[in-house]
Parts: sequence; C-alpha cells; structure tokens
Amino acid sequence: MWTSTSQGKRTTYAQIAGGVYATLADIRALADLADPARYPTARLVESRQWAQALIEDYCRVAFVPRYAREQLTGSGAPMLILPRPRPRLLLAATVDGAAVTSGDLAAWTLKPSGVVERTSAFPAGRPVVVAYEHGEDAPPADLKEACLTLCRYWLLNRREAMFDRARAVRDELGVTYLSQPGDRRPSGLPAVDAVLNRYADITPSVG
Repeated sequence: MWTSTSQGKRTTYAQIAGGVYATLADIRALADLADPARYPTARLVESRQWAQALIEDYCRVAFVPRYAREQLTGSGAPMLILPRPRPRLLLAATVDGAAVTSGDLAAWTLKPSGVVERTSAFPAGRPVVVAYEHGEDAPPADLKEACLTLCRYWLLNRREAMFDRARAVRDELGVTYLSQPGDRRPSGLPAVDAVLNRYADITPSVG
C-alpha cells in the first residue's frame, strides 16, 4: 500500500518471482512477432503471463521460484499441507498470531509434495501463516518451448469472445481443438499439451 498526493492511499499488487519461462527477446524472435508497433512489449508480457499461468495451473507447480504467503489452519497434528508443491525455503511463519523464531523455523521439515512437519503439533483450529518460496529453479527446455508456442499462439490468434464459445479454431496452423472442462487438452495445441501432460503426471502428490 502507498499514498498518492492526489488520490490518497492506493494498493498495488505484484507477483514475486525468481525468473520467467522465456525472455521478451525470445518471444520477439518468434516468427511474425518482430514488429513492435503491431506487437508492443506490453502485449508480449501479457502473452507470457497467460502462458505461464496456464502451465502452472495445469501442472500444479511453478517452474521458476515464486513467493507465496498462505494462511492455513492447524489440525492438531505436527504437519501442515501447503497449497503449492515444491517448497524451497521457509521465510517466516506465525502460529496462532505468535511469530516463529528463525531457529525454530529452521527445524521445520519441507517435502516436495508441500508437506511441512515439525516436532510439536499445530494447534487445532488455530491460524498458521506461512511465507515461503516454492517452485523449480528453471523450466526444462521442452517446457520453455511450449511456453513460447503458447505466447505466439496467444498473440496471433487469441480472441476472448471466440474462445469462450468455440470448441475448435481453424487458422494457418491448422485446426486447434480448445480445451473443455475435465479433458487433458489444456491449450488445445497437441504438441504443447503432450509436454504439459508429461509434467502434470509427475507432479508430486501429498502423502
């Protein structure tokens, strides 16, 4: 939150991440996207945000380091389940409003599935707030290429109103079958979805 001299208190939201799946130069170098007048940098950024969100929502894991702050509820057991897998580092925590010291926090154990364990139980029904870093170091090469393909497709073809209704789109790339609830075609682009399905299948489960 910050204060404007003309408009009073204002709130700005930001996503804290330790990297991106593809640089703007990578996206700009794709076929047909060289013209900055037709495809300004802001649109490239939008396409990347959309592509990264689609990948992470479907695979249920971030492929670059990200920050998250979650409010959970203790169950009376010495274990919590974070909503996001691949936790990397615990940054801070409070248990029932009391801050956890850095020494105590260092003794908490993180598992790739998102499970957090400690020696004593988390009080049942009481709030536990955890700030942490999660995700992989960087996307593998095939996932980066999938992200670039999604960016190009979004920039050249995406039309919100059409995508809300259509099941398939025909263009210079051929016929693209758009994803429907419950299917395994998150993007409708076969080469992209084959990659995403591989990584979705290896996302760790809680247990």
